[in-house]
Amino acid sequence: MNYLRNAWELVADFLAYLAEKESEEATQELLDIPGFIESFERGKKDIAKVV
Repeated sequence: MNYLRNAWELVADFLAYLAEKESEEATQELLDIPGFIESFERGKKDIAKVV
């Protein structure tokens, strides 16, 4: 039984790693878009004015 628990923990850790890696890659894709950061900051300011 201990072996199965360790195997499931390994699977869970690997899936968490994949999710984190995918998230980092998606973030980098956005940051690579020219002007994205400026546009994002402008959008945050616009939303702050409304809220």
